[in-house]
Formats: sequence, structure tokens, C-alpha cells
Amino acid sequence: MALQTSGAISLNDIYVEGNSSFAGGQTSQMNDHSIRYLVEATGRDIPKASNTAISFSDFYGATKFEFGGADDSSAPGYDTAGTDDFTNSQDDESGGQAYAGTKIALQPLTNNTINVFYKDNTDGPSLGTNGSIDDTLTMTINPYYDTSTSSVRNADHGLQWRWAVSGLNVTFTAEHSNEAIYFGYYNVSNFVSQQSYVGTGGDQTNASFTTAWRDWNPVPNILLNLKVYCKANETSTSGVSQTVMRLNSGGYIRIELRHTDDATTSDHHYIRKNYISSSNPRLSASSFFDDDGS
Repeated sequence: MALQTSGAISLNDIYVEGNSSFAGGQTSQMNDHSIRYLVEATGRDIPKASNTAISFSDFYGATKFEFGGADDSSAPGYDTAGTDDFTNSQDDESGGQAYAGTKIALQPLTNNTINVFYKDNTDGPSLGTNGSIDDTLTMTINPYYDTSTSSVRNADHGLQWRWAVSGLNVTFTAEHSNEAIYFGYYNVSNFVSQQSYVGTGGDQTNASFTTAWRDWNPVPNILLNLKVYCKANETSTSGVSQTVMRLNSGGYIRIELRHTDDATTSDHHYIRKNYISSSNPRLSASSFFDDDGS
């Protein structure tokens, strides 16, 4: 809960709110990261630079950064909404490019709320509108931006995100450069790949990785679109190009969020569709020429 907005504030009150290791009467340490990066109340400013002057009144109304909403808001929190299976297939019978994928779109609103949309999508490296929304999640972030202050302050209170993957299996039928798996996002209208597996590198078994953290300063009603998809493209009239990705039991593909300047804490949030291993979850793209060679 937020610190009081008037009256006396003790050093330990500040430590407790910031989950500081100095809570409980330990030696004073106002340079502690969790103290300097408490979220200020509107009109207040807690100096961020180490060893700069700081006043107890700067902490009136300050709160720790946290996630909340229709999810497990503890750290880490897991989305409980996405119960649909992770299964999507796409074929191209004329030897063209075939794609199978899914998209997670994050839409910030003006009240510190973010709507999360899960959307089946088969249009490859484009923003696209294919498929219907198959699940949604609403979450709150305290706060992700502050319209009453400068852009520098907003950047302090922005978010970072990354892909995190575990237990991923990828099979490339022809193992050539026209088969690939992509994990990426959209920079304005262009797809940007953060991690890719290309067929020439061979199959992947029980792969796990995290991509680099990316900054995100949410702007109301401007979506952050994140996509994972597989691609196949057969160039021979007699062959088949296919890329299939699956998850092991207990595997996951998720988006991790954290406060931009809060890398030292465990207050991350995870967003994921619940990929159900018993349903043989997979994305599969196949490209080939039909029997009459058309």
C-alpha cells in the first residue's frame, strides 16, 4: 500500500514499502535501488541518482511498483485467462509461403489498465488482422505512465518486455533457408525478429532461451504487438517444405514484463496462453505443389 500523504514518515516505513533489504531497523541506506525507484505520487519527485539529496517529504504517497488485475499479482504473476490450445496449421498448395502463428497484443488504456488479446494469426511477418480474438486478459500496472509529468519521468516509469521460451521442439522437413521459426514484435508497422531458428541450422530439441529486454513506454490505445510464427516455402514442384514447432510437457512460451528501472527486484509479470501439452500443442506450416503441378 502507498505511504501516507502527510505527517511523519519513518525510515523503516520507506524501507518496508520498497521491500528493501534494510527494513527492520538495519543501517540507513538511502541509495538502495528499491528506495530511489519507489513510484512517486503525482507532483512528487524522488531523485534517482545515487548520493543526491533526498527528503522524506519526497516519499509522501509513494508506492512500490507492482502489477495487478485479473491475474495472480504476486511476483511472478501468471495469467490465468489463456486456456485455449496452442494449435494452428496453414497449408499452401501452390508452393508459396505458408505461415502458422499466434499473436499477443497489449493495449494500454488511460487508467493504468492494459488489455491483453490472444489472437490466432497466419499472415506471417505482418501486423495483419487474420483470425479472431480467442482470449483476453485485463491487468493493471502501478503506474506505467504519468501524464502530469515530463517524458523523462514517464521513461522512468515505463516497462520492459522479452520473450521467454522453454521446452521448445522444432522440426524442419527439408532443412533449408526457406523454413524458419520467428519470435518477434512490431516496430511501428514492421516486424522485427528477436530470435529465429532457420532450417539450415537443423532441428531444435527442448530449446530454451530468453531474448533481450526491450523498452516499452505505453501510450494509451497504441498496441504492442508480439508474434511467434513458423514459415515454410517449397520451391521444387516435387517436394514438401514443412516447419513444425511443439512444446514439451511443462514447456511454455510467454511474455515477461518488468519495470524499466527495476531490474534488481523480482516483481516481474508473465503473460502466456496456457499451452496444453496433452493436446499435442503445435504450430505447423506446410508448402507444396498439388498433384496436378499447379
